[in-house]
Amino acid sequence: MTFLTFILNFRSCAILIIFYILNFSQCFAESLFSTALTVNNLVITNYDLRQRELLYKLLKKSGNIKKVSRKDLIDDRVKQHAINNEKIKLSETELKQTFVN
Repeated sequence: MTFLTFILNFRSCAILIIFYILNFSQCFAESLFSTALTVNNLVITNYDLRQRELLYKLLKKSGNIKKVSRKDLIDDRVKQHAINNEKIKLSETELKQTFVN
């Protein structure tokens, strides 16, 4: 009877651990792609912030990386909003000239 009790306890513990792991990973995924900021109805996710921070760490940018990446992403969204409102379109040759120079 003790062996059977051990098996039942082990099974219930294993199920509980699997349930905890699945819930934790789902919460992490949801929080990673959830909205961190909204600028002019354009979303900045936690993923965007994390990627920009990693880029700045890779480039060894000076200053507080979290603040700088947050500010730069906000600036990017403001610029994107202005471009969308003005309906600015660049021709293919203009784009090539921009990237070549």
